[in-house]
Amino acid sequence: MRYSLELADRDMIVVARGGEVAGYAIAQPVSHLHMPVGHNLSQVGIIDDFYAADFAEAPAPAVDARDAADLLTVAEDLFARRGVTAAFAVCPAAWSSKLATLERNGYRPALSWLLKA
Repeated sequence: MRYSLELADRDMIVVARGGEVAGYAIAQPVSHLHMPVGHNLSQVGIIDDFYAADFAEAPAPAVDARDAADLLTVAEDLFARRGVTAAFAVCPAAWSSKLATLERNGYRPALSWLLKA
């Protein structure tokens, strides 16, 4: 994450509670790794490395997931300042509490990566 702090095209947001990190998000430009060729990448940002204690290990997110919502709001505001009009967040399919938190804040499933190992 130290390296991310050196890059001018992304922002790291951290929430602290009682002197401890309670959540963080990195708002950064999307790349063709995340979206197919042909899309205008300048209009899309990605919220990657998004974590909040609100949805850390619980099967369902805290009813009042304020830290997670605040992180998303700040990331979206930072995107808007950069002229980004759409954002997507990375969420593992099995992380149901994180998915519920994202959906509660207006995100919806849009892309699935399938892997055969």
